[in-house]
Amino acid sequence: MSRTQGLAVGLAGVMVLCSCIGLIVAAGVGIYYGSTPPVAVTATVMRSDSPRGTAVALPRPTAPKVSATPTPPANVQATPTAEQTRLIVDEALLNRAEQTLQAIEQAEMPQRDLFEIAVRLQRIPNDSPRVVSESDPGYQLGDTLRFNVANLEDETNEEQEATLRAQTDHANWWVANDVSIDQAELEASARVFEERSYPTNRELFGSEWTPGIDGDPRLHIFLGNVRGVGGYYSSADEFPRTINPYSNEKEIFYINTDNAWPGTDYFDSILAHEFQHMIHWQSDRNEDVWINEGLSELAGVASGFDYVGGTYSFSLEPDLPLTHWLEQTHPFYESAYLFALYFQQRFGNEAIGQLVAEPLNGGAGISKVLQAQGVSFDALFADWVVANLLDDPDAADGRYDYPNDLVGPPAFAEDVWGYPARESSDVYQYGTDYLRFWPTYADDRFTFEFEGAPIVSLLPTAAHEGDWMMWSNRGDDSNSTLTRRFDLTEVEQATLRYWLWYDLEPDYDYAYIMISTDGGSSWQPLATDATTTDNPHGNSFGAAYNGTSGSDDPDDPSQWIEQSVDLSPYAGQEIFIRFEMVTDDALNQNGVVLDSVEVAEIGYRSSFEGGLDGWEAAGWVRVENMLPQRFIVQAVITDSDGNVTVQPLPLDENNHGTFTVENFDSAIDQIVIAISGATPVTTERARYEYRATAE
Repeated sequence: MSRTQGLAVGLAGVMVLCSCIGLIVAAGVGIYYGSTPPVAVTATVMRSDSPRGTAVALPRPTAPKVSATPTPPANVQATPTAEQTRLIVDEALLNRAEQTLQAIEQAEMPQRDLFEIAVRLQRIPNDSPRVVSESDPGYQLGDTLRFNVANLEDETNEEQEATLRAQTDHANWWVANDVSIDQAELEASARVFEERSYPTNRELFGSEWTPGIDGDPRLHIFLGNVRGVGGYYSSADEFPRTINPYSNEKEIFYINTDNAWPGTDYFDSILAHEFQHMIHWQSDRNEDVWINEGLSELAGVASGFDYVGGTYSFSLEPDLPLTHWLEQTHPFYESAYLFALYFQQRFGNEAIGQLVAEPLNGGAGISKVLQAQGVSFDALFADWVVANLLDDPDAADGRYDYPNDLVGPPAFAEDVWGYPARESSDVYQYGTDYLRFWPTYADDRFTFEFEGAPIVSLLPTAAHEGDWMMWSNRGDDSNSTLTRRFDLTEVEQATLRYWLWYDLEPDYDYAYIMISTDGGSSWQPLATDATTTDNPHGNSFGAAYNGTSGSDDPDDPSQWIEQSVDLSPYAGQEIFIRFEMVTDDALNQNGVVLDSVEVAEIGYRSSFEGGLDGWEAAGWVRVENMLPQRFIVQAVITDSDGNVTVQPLPLDENNHGTFTVENFDSAIDQIVIAISGATPVTTERARYEYRATAE
């Protein structure tokens, strides 16, 4: 489920919201909002209590604008050091951590298919059609329809009647009967979408599902009182009402006319943003939210609208995980947009289209698209980190530049003037700490010693028993399952016991324990003392786990809980038990961990120390709670003439390395060390220590 600025947005029925761009009017000042997508709804959210509820002038961090030389000077040395070995990890342990990462990367995370889920839960017949019409309904100007519209203030849905007021070759424009819209302004926006946004999005990103669920070759745009947001797109509308009772069974966008007015660039940019989400849903539904949102932000700019929001929030907070959103706030949207823009500038529009169509998600998808050019995601990320610092067309071969001086220099985690300096810190995976070191004009040699933790936790919990556990994996718009057959034909009663740890996005992502008595053809959820049937946004399929285990407060840390299910009603049968996680299209959290599973009456017990023990995993992975910690460490050296050198710092197998610069006092203006964690999957921070000397 996608929300903007941390505001939950939901539609009842099986759906999700893709929050997008919103405008807040506070003290007479309009403020742009950024956003994200799910099965569902992209929304433009208005928040008076958000960090952007008032307008404040933010100072730009300062750093010299410099030119660059592409090769390092002779007095720069960067080599791993044998002496710096304070933290050594056993090679066997490093190998085990690497094996866990490889197992996760090799596990294909299944995409959520609402039809398949509805069929096996016996919500709809096997032969249910995926469309409601194969012919064009032929709407005419003046026609009226009733629409289900999300009220995101009260988290309900309400019907609104609207009239078809404008029609172009590719869109029907419906205006709610209780709002007043200037016809000329409506037609102006209709022309802009038809002539600019629609063809630009189609050329850059690909095609939406057409003629789609309703057989209509035109998209639909609803204008009315859409409470709590500026606008949204809901992929729930791409499914029949037999699956989602609130579906309007159309390819449709919703715009809040209390917030966005036709005939304005802001209104038109929202539609461009949402259209990318619709296209991406058709091409690659479970793409990582940071890529999907970044491309939607790019869609508005590509269609000719200014990026009004700016990128200052991200510049002031560069240590944010690009690849795993913790919340839907401005810095995350800005970082995603900057990366999408940088990708487009480096590799062109054709690569953008390839990325949208690529089935692999996140960094893996980027590496696949750029494979022929010999560029990995990590290499591109490293260049992007430096571009965010320099924004300089003269640096190297131009790879460290944005158009139109788009970014301000990032805030520095440390400004160091005195030596020796020593600090312990941590950084997000694919976030960045920028450390700036100034010469003292008394010392000739600068030495920077780096020591990073060789291992990082996958999750903020250890196994309940032993070293191994089963993990649901994580991802957007995904559906992972862990299934096993149990033979109860020789017993009259049985109880399934297991230990569970979970951290699931409250009210949007759910996990289940399910049972099948017909060989896996149909399933039903089982209830425990920790499951809930609450379903405020329609994303749940029955009794489910949600939030954090061991607490009703989603802000509390998760705990291991013991669960039990009475299987006696199924005694005398062969059954299948399944642990299943279903996520929406936006934020995802740590997921579900299973351990110590037992059915004592048939002599079964497993803590997964020896393997899968008969379980079939689709997306789930048997893991130890450790991954190899990788770092990207780069030195950006500005000499006294303003020339810049970018020097990667190589690290040994224990993440130790030393970097030395001669003539520090006489030839150097400043040295910036950029430190980024670079381990995929985990959201645990990367620990490091540095020591800087000048002598």
